[in-house]
Amino acid sequence: MRAATMVLAALAALGAQSATGQASAPAAPAGSTSAATTRQGASPQANAGVVALGATLAAQGAPGVAPCSSCHGAQGEGQAAAGFPRLAGQPAPYLERQLQAYAEGYRTNPVMQPIAKAMTPEQRTAAASHYAAIVPAADAASAKPAAAPALGRTLATIGAKDRNLQACANCHGPEGIGEWATYPALAGQHATYLKNALSEWKDGSRRTDPSEQMPRIARLLTGPEVDAVVAYYASLAPATGSTDTTSAAAPKPQTIVSGPSNRAPAASTQGTGSEQGAPLSGGTQGVGGPGNPTGPQSGAAVVPSGAAPASEPTPR
Repeated sequence: MRAATMVLAALAALGAQSATGQASAPAAPAGSTSAATTRQGASPQANAGVVALGATLAAQGAPGVAPCSSCHGAQGEGQAAAGFPRLAGQPAPYLERQLQAYAEGYRTNPVMQPIAKAMTPEQRTAAASHYAAIVPAADAASAKPAAAPALGRTLATIGAKDRNLQACANCHGPEGIGEWATYPALAGQHATYLKNALSEWKDGSRRTDPSEQMPRIARLLTGPEVDAVVAYYASLAPATGSTDTTSAAAPKPQTIVSGPSNRAPAASTQGTGSEQGAPLSGGTQGVGGPGNPTGPQSGAAVVPSGAAPASEPTPR
């Protein structure tokens, strides 16, 4: 009863906000403190209420917000042919940051931007929590091609040393299961979406990585390499799903300087990537960063809410 009451209260508040046109000002993308981060000490009933509100948004939408399921499917499975990504099981912090990026112009899409802008921060939190709580199921689309090119697996697991191209697994985990709170799982993600995402990194329409590792990687990959690595990840079964249905911050790893160094290599020489400024680490293969002798610090420090770090890209 308590959880149901909280859902009704949340829906009432949502309707009031929609009627008045008032919503909380969005926080800065990098190092910000969102509504989700306040739930770390929330009761299970409170978190259940947030997830339930997200389920309502996904199925029914809200004033100015189309139902997520109309494109992403009833269970967050996405649509392979249309390039709509699978959302089920992705970490809540990652999903929430993408909605925030769409709302603030760090990521562009004619469909998602108006929806994200119309959502309140609380709605973004709820939708992200809902999809993170769903265990993804394999489908016929994600099981093809049956045998991905060997080149795709090599790029994903080893990279290309001759170009300082680090392995995808460094940040996205073994077999694309995802790693840390804001690195998405790639396993079982639809090939069309993955290819489009790499294109967005390459042309600059997606600007959510202050470390500039993903844009650099996308520019280094050739057309056949993109096809190969996308086919590899699309051929894998979806990751079993994130247990992180809140946006509690992940443990902060040691920041590593990206790029080659004149010093003797340590046990771990890869770069530390970031998604909208959150300091996150990858694995132990490959070398990240732009390849200059010193390399940038590719994990932005946490900053107070409402402030952006120096590395945060300026909206264009």
